[in-house]
Amino acid sequence: EDKWVYPSEQQYYNAMKSKGFNPLPQDVHIILAIHNAVNEQGWNQLLEWEKAYSPTPSPNPPKLKRFMGRPQDLSPKAALLWITGQANRPFDRHDWVVERENGEEVRYVIDFYTGQTDPKDPKPVSMHLDVRPALDSGDALKMRVGRAVDEWKEEWLGKEGGKEGVFSSWVGAATAMVGGGGEGKKEGAAAAAVSEDARAATK
Repeated sequence: EDKWVYPSEQQYYNAMKSKGFNPLPQDVHIILAIHNAVNEQGWNQLLEWEKAYSPTPSPNPPKLKRFMGRPQDLSPKAALLWITGQANRPFDRHDWVVERENGEEVRYVIDFYTGQTDPKDPKPVSMHLDVRPALDSGDALKMRVGRAVDEWKEEWLGKEGGKEGVFSSWVGAATAMVGGGGEGKKEGAAAAAVSEDARAATK
């Protein structure tokens, strides 16, 4: 069963025009491919988080119920990373609400970052997605803390971490757990065909 209902090139072109973008018709198929690939990447990362909640594979995996583009709303984690100089300000943000097998709805926050480029080795513009469950429940807090601890252990005990990496790993663990509660409860109606990540695809 498909997770997404993808728009046609014409639908996507019309949607971008309605949002104030001015894409060239011959470029729409490339932009749409990026849009679809970004959605798939975000979904795969979300499923990795869900494994922490339910390690046993289920015949009824989580389903995307609705999502909302919030490019002007800076999540607490993104704000902390930006203020401390660990990352640039994300250029977009989505809130995705998924439904688990038991009917429970869980909100995820996705921050979109432009990837770093090396002037000596120019490559196509890359993108980084920071996907994590919003801190709306005890389960979400447990998942976030569990991953932060795992990452701290890997850096502290790993070959590249050692004692020199303890401060950065503590900061990483702290920022990994920030977010969710102050991000608001607003959720958009389902619009799986065309979303606000047209902005991300055209950057």
